[in-house]
Amino acid sequence: MDSLDLPKGGQGPPAPDNKDSKLTLKQNFGFIRGTSLVIGSVIGALTYAELNSVVSKSGLTYAYLHDCYGRLPAFLFLWTSATVIVPSMIAISGLAFADYLLTLAPVCGPRPELIVKLCAVAMIVTLMVINCKSNDVAAPVQVICTILKILALLVIVFGGIIRMAQGWTAELRQGFDNSTKESVNIALAFYSINYSYAGWSNVFTIFEEVKNPKRNLLACSGVGILVVTVLYIMANISFLTVLSRKEMMTSSAVAVDWADVVLGSASITMLLAIAVSTFGAAASSLFTGSRIIFAAGRDNVMPEWLSFLHVNNLSPVPAILFTGILAIIFVIPGGIGNIINFLMFPMNILDFLSTTVLFVFRKTKPNAPRIIKNEDDAFKISDIFA
Repeated sequence: MDSLDLPKGGQGPPAPDNKDSKLTLKQNFGFIRGTSLVIGSVIGALTYAELNSVVSKSGLTYAYLHDCYGRLPAFLFLWTSATVIVPSMIAISGLAFADYLLTLAPVCGPRPELIVKLCAVAMIVTLMVINCKSNDVAAPVQVICTILKILALLVIVFGGIIRMAQGWTAELRQGFDNSTKESVNIALAFYSINYSYAGWSNVFTIFEEVKNPKRNLLACSGVGILVVTVLYIMANISFLTVLSRKEMMTSSAVAVDWADVVLGSASITMLLAIAVSTFGAAASSLFTGSRIIFAAGRDNVMPEWLSFLHVNNLSPVPAILFTGILAIIFVIPGGIGNIINFLMFPMNILDFLSTTVLFVFRKTKPNAPRIIKNEDDAFKISDIFA
């Protein structure tokens, strides 16, 4: 079993008489689409920028682990990612989308759980159809969702700035007063928020589809990290400006409660923007996850039929359907919190293993060409925490 060696070209399916040819995905991702993919999921890709310049292959962590540690760790990662991590992330986004969207249709008493799940399944099926249609449809959807997501965050940021200028700073002045000092609770807090910052490596899963990867991969990573970090920090400051900590802790939808206070009757626009945001996150997970499965099928690590492409638009239809169906299965038991708790342990373990590859390659492949190499000790520390 060789590592996932995906050609850099994009010439489409091989000729029928060339048995040694490999299917390649079409190159149609420039700077804008690539950056949208990063921002749509989020943060920390400098480690992967260096790794991908050393191992210039699609398949992301699978390719890195295979090249560094061999077959078994890479194989275990691939099946864990394909059957647990990616479908779980899509299911979480689908359930969140359903919760926010159904808020527009208030009912007497608790919202029926079955309706929420059916709405989530409908969203996942819609994404499957869009992604199967072609990259020319899926990629613009991701860009549009990202733009709307950023606009919603900007409204929150500037709304918070205006409130701070009006003197709404009581919660901010309290700082960390009355916060827990127990190490277990602090660790759990970091563990929980990791999901919000997951996806920072997504652009590297579509290596062979990116135009001019040496330039665009680094640019997408840098811009995505900067934009997301600033927006997330400022948005949370805005939440603390408008809402009390108790209100935030007891709220089922902090952004909606924020919008009710700041925007009043116009809060419905924030609700729709958040729904679109979760739709975009699911779209990003399905898009990138199906590419990993496609590469694995082509490398015979997973069934070969998962590497089949649509004859006209070159979309990895079997891989998309496989990922989407697993996501629907994860929706059935429901419970966003339960799925996150189930998801984060394997995800953090695999991210940690990927980061260790960085240091191994710096010792074993010191002269390999790199898009970026962090020599400063501070960056080495940041690599560990990434």
